[in-house]
Amino acid sequence: MPMTLIDAIVSQLTSLCIRVLPLLIMGIIGANVLSELGLSRRFAFLVRPLTRNGNLPDGAGVAITTCMASTSAGYAMLAGFYERGELNERQVIVTTLMKSFFGSISHMIQYRIPVILPILGMAAGVLYLGARIGIALGITLFSVLLGRVFLEKPEIRRFSPDDEDTRSNKEKAVQGAKKSIPILSKVIPRLFIVYLIVSIMMQLGWLDVISGVAEPATGLVGLPGESAIVIATLIFEYTSGVIIAGTLLHKQILTPVQTVCALLLGGIISMSVMYVRHSLPSKIAYFGAKMGTKIALYNLIVDLVFTSIVLVVLLLQM
Repeated sequence: MPMTLIDAIVSQLTSLCIRVLPLLIMGIIGANVLSELGLSRRFAFLVRPLTRNGNLPDGAGVAITTCMASTSAGYAMLAGFYERGELNERQVIVTTLMKSFFGSISHMIQYRIPVILPILGMAAGVLYLGARIGIALGITLFSVLLGRVFLEKPEIRRFSPDDEDTRSNKEKAVQGAKKSIPILSKVIPRLFIVYLIVSIMMQLGWLDVISGVAEPATGLVGLPGESAIVIATLIFEYTSGVIIAGTLLHKQILTPVQTVCALLLGGIISMSVMYVRHSLPSKIAYFGAKMGTKIALYNLIVDLVFTSIVLVVLLLQM
């Protein structure tokens, strides 16, 4: 292996260990500890005004709040309300849309901030996180409008969440730290592998070849050909796509805005894959084939529309 290639690999991995890994490790552990301590639930006070203005009963708000701690538990609760007739079909669909902002906040605290910010850096990281929050907030506000237009005011009925967590703060912190181990064991090896692959591809000139092939397609939306690698990777694995985007950004192949646009465009394309692979099966498991398909499809369409709007706005800024 030529020395220039070895030097490039060593330089890239050294940069990874010094610049990215410490922030990544501290961020993931800190985020999981804060999540266990109930940081996500601090936003629960925002749920009640939205459900009230969206003509949803209290049960919908409880399910949304539960989703912030556990998406599976929240959907299971929502499915239970639906099966017992406490929420009808339209109310359930509006509720699943309304939870977008709160689910995004929870996911951001547990994953996006500790993982994406160290990889992308402050400029692109904050822009991307802001875009994702904006998309989720837009969907949630849209769901309130849907509820105002299509739902009747519900009967006043109080729902109570599950029993309070009786663990001490120390126990919660320890549990949060333990939850970080599986995440770190997945993310850190990917970082090293992807950084290694990208370094080799750059030194061998393969990125230039890919760029030349993809330029006609990516050029239609004003992105350089190298962004095709990010977009293609996101279709198969989200974190690896973010890592590649961060690598190209730090090597100044992509600008912060181009990086975010590539991530959003890759997200749009990968949504159909995620719909078949994850969203549809999980919704069917909770709500049955007919209702589950409706929920998954409506959520997919609305997410596609709002993500496309934000992407177009960013592309116009380039």
